[in-house]
Amino acid sequence: LTLMTDAVFRERYKKLNAAQKEAVDALAGPVMVVAGPETGKTTLLALRIANILRQTDTPADAILALTFTEAGVAAMRKKLLEIMGPRAYEVRVHTFHSFANALIKRYPEAFPRIVGAEHMEDIEQVHIVETVLARERSVLLRPKNNPAYYVLPVINAIRELKREQVSPRAFAKLLAKGADAKSDKTKRSRALAGLYRAYEKELARRRLYDFEDMVGEAVRVLEKNADFKMRVQEEYQYVLADEH
Repeated sequence: LTLMTDAVFRERYKKLNAAQKEAVDALAGPVMVVAGPETGKTTLLALRIANILRQTDTPADAILALTFTEAGVAAMRKKLLEIMGPRAYEVRVHTFHSFANALIKRYPEAFPRIVGAEHMEDIEQVHIVETVLARERSVLLRPKNNPAYYVLPVINAIRELKREQVSPRAFAKLLAKGADAKSDKTKRSRALAGLYRAYEKELARRRLYDFEDMVGEAVRVLEKNADFKMRVQEEYQYVLADEH
């Protein structure tokens, strides 16, 4: 850091309590900060990044900061600029989804399942679910008086399943275990399982992937491809997650 930005760092560092200073000073190994809202977590994370650059020879672009929303990315970048100056632009700051999508775009050979596919917009996802619902003709999920009633609930359910890394096959297996086959809830869940399977086939046919597929594919590939995982580990020496 420059003399000016180092002075900013020292000034803000002095305002931290003992536990916060301990987190900023920890340069090796895992660190977790448990804190409530509006307690300065983003500032703390930015100060730790600045301290890593002050105390080590780590390149700024070897530091990855992750958060949930684009607003979070903007807030993180702003804090880093205040503390570090222009060098803050070298730090990799992403949402979880944009980071996963960046991996997919930069290393397409590592993602054969969706290589060449495009990320679809929300309106396109609605259209695809409507198409699949009409094709499947599920009375439980497409009532005659309002055929589109369950479109958004189906989308939300599929999103939750994907976030939990539950595939259509795994979901069907879960439903087969100890469920009351005659209950309306089980019947509706089985109808959902069929729609989920048809939805995935439709995405594959159209060469598309959805918002949840970004993180899901990145997780699967990092778990199964040791060489790719090592490549990413070498690229990012520090990974920090805001509001994990």
